[in-house]
Amino acid sequence: MITVKEEFVGCDKYRRAVKLGGPDAILMWLALKAYVAKYLTDGFVADEEIDNLEGAPKRNRERALRALLECGRRYPTGHRGAGLVERTAHGWMLHDYLDHAESADEIRERRDRETQRKREYRARKRNESALGVPVSQTGQSVGQARDKKPDTGSDCPTCPVGDSPAGPRTRVPSPLVSAQDQDPPKPPKGGDGKRGPRKERAKPLPADWEPKEQHEGMAKSLGLSVAGEAEAFRDHAKQTGRILVDWDAGFRSWLRKAPEMHSNPHASPQLALSQQPAAGVTGYEKARIVE
Repeated sequence: MITVKEEFVGCDKYRRAVKLGGPDAILMWLALKAYVAKYLTDGFVADEEIDNLEGAPKRNRERALRALLECGRRYPTGHRGAGLVERTAHGWMLHDYLDHAESADEIRERRDRETQRKREYRARKRNESALGVPVSQTGQSVGQARDKKPDTGSDCPTCPVGDSPAGPRTRVPSPLVSAQDQDPPKPPKGGDGKRGPRKERAKPLPADWEPKEQHEGMAKSLGLSVAGEAEAFRDHAKQTGRILVDWDAGFRSWLRKAPEMHSNPHASPQLALSQQPAAGVTGYEKARIVE
């Protein structure tokens, strides 16, 4: 399942993409979204998969991709801003995909939690079924649900409503379920009852964020300076006001795009490297954000 925000339809990039590639451009974008959501690629689609995309237009695919690539805003300097997709060395990347969708790691963790919840329910159902007590979807035995009677204010099953024999009210346990197998009482609202994990919200880049060991290994394998890329990554986050759920995953995506950006600054208009280092700057060439 894919999610398309309401504000996307009719936005500037949407209108420019339709103008350049017609309705096929939007069909191609939806096909790319469906592919990355199905295979958890964090927004990447390889070149060899383009011809096999489900739901993509059968004709004019190159025109549709070019429209998605060139639908960015035109700036006074003459260059064009980022479109709905970006070209990489081996395929296509949906622009800023992780800013608007869960990463593959987050989706797997959510699925694992759901699987564990179902596994616990089935185990409880097997345990109670072994005692001959059918279990409803709520975890309550069918016998308990059937035997539950409305509260009439009386503990005497034969007394009229409003009459009650003298003596304290007592609760008689079910003879079908032992005390140790009965569900524990639910905590009152506002008590100490534990709740399930809340979904983490997107947030700005923390001031104390630093690259991790996996980032250093990834940068080394790509021939990059992790310190220089981290500095450009921080500058980009501050200048654009980006918010992410997982900044470590965002930096991994940044590193994957970096080789293409360094080899060809115009391959993705999101990031252009300064051709000449500023006075007093040595080492890594600082990144200049253009969009």
